[in-house]
Amino acid sequence: MKKIIDFEQSGYFLPFKSEVKPLTPEQLKTEFMFLWAEMITRNMLNGGVICRDEYLLIMAENRLSFPTYLAPLF
Repeated sequence: MKKIIDFEQSGYFLPFKSEVKPLTPEQLKTEFMFLWAEMITRNMLNGGVICRDEYLLIMAENRLSFPTYLAPLF
């Protein structure tokens, strides 16, 4: 006979409760502007207009200019 494990009572199950708040229109605009700036900068790097060091400097400035939730990921 197989024993069924109750994960909630065993302590193995930790329910994930997320309190995600929707972005305000201003926050959404900032997110979009950051992604747009990142795309332009990456295209410049891929096109040979800037070097890798310049790309990193520009992206650091973008993170300061557009404080977003996504900035730490880049």
